[in-house]
Amino acid sequence: MISLGLLSLFLAWFEYHRDIRTLRNEYRLLPSSSIGLVAALVAILGTTILGVVFFNF
Repeated sequence: MISLGLLSLFLAWFEYHRDIRTLRNEYRLLPSSSIGLVAALVAILGTTILGVVFFNF
């Protein structure tokens, strides 16, 4: 279940960057977003929890 969440996070992150790239080509002055940082923190947390579960610490 954790790996499914990480996979979903990766796919959502990929789709977000694709859509932002398309929007930036159309509208040059888009404000920056901190969603990449949030996604990275959630991915690190999810990977850590997956490692803990996998190695039974």
